[in-house]
Formats: sequence, structure tokens, C-alpha cells
Amino acid sequence: MMSAVGQQMMSGYGSFSSRNNVNFVSYINELEEEINETRKELKFCKKEVNILNTERDTMAEMSQTKTEDINKYLTKEIHYLEELIIKATSKQKAENSRFYFQCQ
Repeated sequence: MMSAVGQQMMSGYGSFSSRNNVNFVSYINELEEEINETRKELKFCKKEVNILNTERDTMAEMSQTKTEDINKYLTKEIHYLEELIIKATSKQKAENSRFYFQCQ
């Protein structure tokens, strides 16, 4: 589908009077303006994409760091709880042994 400028340009190809030449030049100027506006918009969009990519990378790094921190914390907690279980188990074994010898 042609833009309004393109349709106007195509309709003016039939005759080449000076009036049509002026119209053709004005259509070209309008087309150039439209191209420049599109370039500006594209440049803006590229900047936005770069900003979003940077934010995405930052968030990925932050989430990776948080994940590592949580993993370290949970690993520490697991080791602590395993030590408690080992101590409680050995204490229970010692009490069971004493109780066993008391019962005999």
C-alpha cells in the first residue's frame, strides 16, 4: 500500500508542466522529511532497545548474584543442621547405651 505522498507522486506522472514539476519537487521534499522523521524515530527506538538490553543484563546479573547468595546461605544452613543432627544422634546413642547398661 502506497503512502499519500507516493500516491500523489504517481498521479502527477501523466504531464510534466512546470506546475507538476513544482508539485513533484514538493512531493520529493515531503518524502525526504518523512524519511528524516522515520530515521529519527528509528534512532530513538535503537536507543530504547539499547537501554532495555542494558537493563535486562543488569537484572540478569543481579538475579544471578542473589541466587548465588541464597545458595551459599542455604548450603551453610544445611551443614549447620547436619551437624546438629549428628550431635543429637551421638547424644541419643550415648543415652541409649547408659539406659541399656542401667537396665541390665
